[in-house]
Amino acid sequence: MGKCKRCKKFFFFKKLDNNMCPKCAQEHAIEMQAEENRRRIEEEIAAHEAEQEKWRKALRELRFPSTINGLHRVYQYTDVVLTLTPGALENPDFHPGKMLEIVPAVDIPNSPSDAAAMLDGNVVGFLPSNRLSGMVVDWHRDGKPIRAAVRTLDRKTGIVQIYLTFYSLRHYDQLLQSNPNPKNIRLTGNRNKDMQESIWCCEEGMECDIEYDDYKEKYLVLCDRMEIGYLPVSAEKYADDGLFFVGSIETDDNDKYIVYLHMFQ
Repeated sequence: MGKCKRCKKFFFFKKLDNNMCPKCAQEHAIEMQAEENRRRIEEEIAAHEAEQEKWRKALRELRFPSTINGLHRVYQYTDVVLTLTPGALENPDFHPGKMLEIVPAVDIPNSPSDAAAMLDGNVVGFLPSNRLSGMVVDWHRDGKPIRAAVRTLDRKTGIVQIYLTFYSLRHYDQLLQSNPNPKNIRLTGNRNKDMQESIWCCEEGMECDIEYDDYKEKYLVLCDRMEIGYLPVSAEKYADDGLFFVGSIETDDNDKYIVYLHMFQ
């Protein structure tokens, strides 16, 4: 006779399983299995969250340079969807924040596009067969840099989006090459707080738009849709046919920004 340590009843068995009667032993086994399943699920969730945080950190730390060998970022895309190759998602290094190499796919058999994405020397996907893939071919032909990285990756749906950035000479740089001495124009009427804050957001080489201000009867200069000053009277004759860019930004003795435009005709 033995006593079950779980239900405290006495039973006539030669040997009790873990000092429990058969019924209690079965219930205990079910509970232990449930506990093991719960623990396994929690570990999987923790591991998944740790992996997600690693990817989030990689994305936070991801920075494409503003210039490469004097070439500026001229086109930036944030949601380019890849057509994946078989088995691409099995690569554990294929994750958000991972840098990719974008190359022409003319030598890849049965390529659905003119441009491919490569990871560690292996093709993992293809860009859409549209203007972007044609740009990749043109950029590689001209030896201009391209930078790309995984933005989002869903292993369940197989959907992968990438960041894609093209570098080249800006329109301003191209004009400077043909005309290294553009007309220099100092803007006026921009010492107020709003315009000074707008000027702070601008940088050399940014293109400007000119609009006529009917109320002030002056030509207003906008950079990235922000008002940064007015053309002086001496430069108003260029308003309709000139190309204007931020040439330089300086500060005066009162720490106010002074903007000089470069004008090309």
